Amino acid sequence: MATLSMNQWILPNTPAEKWSAVAAQTGLAPLCCKVLCARGIDTPEKVEHYQNDPCEIEDPLRLIDMERGAARIRRAVEEGERICVFGDYDADGITSTVLLYSYLDICGADVRWYIPSRESDGYGLSLSAVEALHRDGVQLIVTVDNGIACCREAERAAELGMDLVITDHHQPGAELPRACAVIDPYRRDCPSQFKCLAGVGVAFKLVCALEEQDPRVMLDEFAPLVAIGTVADVMPLKGENRLYVKEGLAALPYYDNPGLTALIARCTKGGEITAQTLAFTVVPRINAAGRMESAESAVKLLTCLDEGEAERWVDDLCEKNAQRQQVEGEIIEEIRQMQSQHPEYFGQRVIVLAGEGWHKGIVGIVSSRVVDRFAKPCILLVPDGEEAKGSGRSFGDFSLYEALESCADCLSRYGGHKLAAGLSLPVGRIDEFRERINDYARRTHPTMPLPTLRIDAAADFGELTLENVLALEELGPYGHENPKPNFLLQGVQVEGVYPISDDRHVRLKLKKGGATLFAVYFRVSSQEFKYAPGDRVDVVVTLDLYQYLGEQNISIKVKDIHPAGLSPAIYDEMALYQKIELGEPLDDGEFARAMLTREQVALCYKAALYFGPAVGDFVLFYNKMAGKPITYCQMMLALNVLAELGILTVKREKGKVVLLVNRGQKADLNASRILRELTAKRTAALCI
Repeated sequence: MATLSMNQWILPNTPAEKWSAVAAQTGLAPLCCKVLCARGIDTPEKVEHYQNDPCEIEDPLRLIDMERGAARIRRAVEEGERICVFGDYDADGITSTVLLYSYLDICGADVRWYIPSRESDGYGLSLSAVEALHRDGVQLIVTVDNGIACCREAERAAELGMDLVITDHHQPGAELPRACAVIDPYRRDCPSQFKCLAGVGVAFKLVCALEEQDPRVMLDEFAPLVAIGTVADVMPLKGENRLYVKEGLAALPYYDNPGLTALIARCTKGGEITAQTLAFTVVPRINAAGRMESAESAVKLLTCLDEGEAERWVDDLCEKNAQRQQVEGEIIEEIRQMQSQHPEYFGQRVIVLAGEGWHKGIVGIVSSRVVDRFAKPCILLVPDGEEAKGSGRSFGDFSLYEALESCADCLSRYGGHKLAAGLSLPVGRIDEFRERINDYARRTHPTMPLPTLRIDAAADFGELTLENVLALEELGPYGHENPKPNFLLQGVQVEGVYPISDDRHVRLKLKKGGATLFAVYFRVSSQEFKYAPGDRVDVVVTLDLYQYLGEQNISIKVKDIHPAGLSPAIYDEMALYQKIELGEPLDDGEFARAMLTREQVALCYKAALYFGPAVGDFVLFYNKMAGKPITYCQMMLALNVLAELGILTVKREKGKVVLLVNRGQKADLNASRILRELTAKRTAALCI
């Protein structure tokens, strides 16, 4: 049975005199200064630079081929050629499509849009789409958020006499498609300095080039769409992207777009619009259209002019989002069952799973949930006839795109980013692919990364005030690479655990000293929550604002929980145990760290007896033995020995580890194969 991993907390190392000096010199709240100093903004000058946001948008013509692409589109508009804006079915692709289509429509172009069906067309420009557009009289195709890998499709368009302008932000392969222009900041020969644009950011710069206008001026018209697409595609909120999102959030309440206005109103219910509002309420509903059926309803919402029509499209998106949530839950339950049927898949460096009938539009989201649960990169595949299609997610320094590139000869198609990618391959090569990608992981990452959670500051209950939270909001917008600040509440006691939303989440009552507070832990049910009232824990939280009866209040959300006082040494011990679990060779020092004594095996046996069957997880069980002469790796090996000899049964029920001691069972430790292999300095084959 693969053990679950945990987030490695990265604690700040900011002397109190540093942030207190910055607070005294700038007048900012001390809690804000703790956050800024933890992020390297630790002088009054750096604070002023951060607050004033002097970012300039790089000249769109710095993107290679931009001038050529804009010239070809202008000619098509002037000569009345039929243009198709060819987009993608996610929120970035949808906002890119709406932005460019709306602009060309205002210019009087003969323009239409086309977004492929995830189910029938697959990702990106396809041969069937090229043929269909040719039959429709299209003379120029302009891709947004896709196209960089469509070499065959570009050739076919040329054969049919159609021109192609590509705008994309994904990594290009060795060969570029044949096109009038290929605009992608990641082209190796592109001189632009700001690379990390979303697809909608590239489309926005194309519109600026077409209009021959200052991008700052053009933001007045398009900032909300650029903000949504940038947040949706999890682009780093720094430089231009931070400006796009900041301006977009400011413009949203006044934006003249009935569809987007109706969607925002439904999602916020009159509350404040933040980047988190976009990421967790607006974007999922836009994405739901392309995931469940067709992205058509999302495009029609964002291009409609009638308020009544807008409400109907919002209803449609909300219904699809509810369906998406239900299907997502069903796939997650199947994966839980798969864990007991094929534990070997979950014990590998990269988890690769295939499921008949899984919804192709949902597996990307579910792969993120698997990554969160097992702390390993994950790829989920959906066999369909002779071909399987899927999506993957990663974290840390493990590049999923480079991993797929190493297996390119057994893939039909692949593309994406470092942390997210899509692929297809013959069904008969799934096992080979699983082996190949894990071999790549072994060669390039002798120790796989743990997911990290960077903490900005330790905080006391008394610092979690409305005044401080309002001050923290001024440091936004928050998002990728400028995340919502994480605060550590140390040594608090769990006072109560209350299920909410049909037990999809829990509300926790936490106590420290004489003070109490309530916090919500999303996507954790009361049955899955591993702690009990009375347990002492360290909790990482984020702080938000919400409106209730016209008043602003603080919302506290739990990001992660560890047993109180957990030693940081546990991370190295987890990495060592994972190497043994994977059957990989150890050096002499690692064998010495893993060596077990009879006394340590006996200690684990007694602890399992004393603490009872429901121990929550292995980390909690280890923490209960704090101060005892045993490491986490040794504890896990001892549990394996006890399970191997039939003295202990290790089960997992509803996400919790259960240790059942078989009291009548007696065994000779000398009979343990695991102990013999470790003593002989051979990597042990484990049984749990």
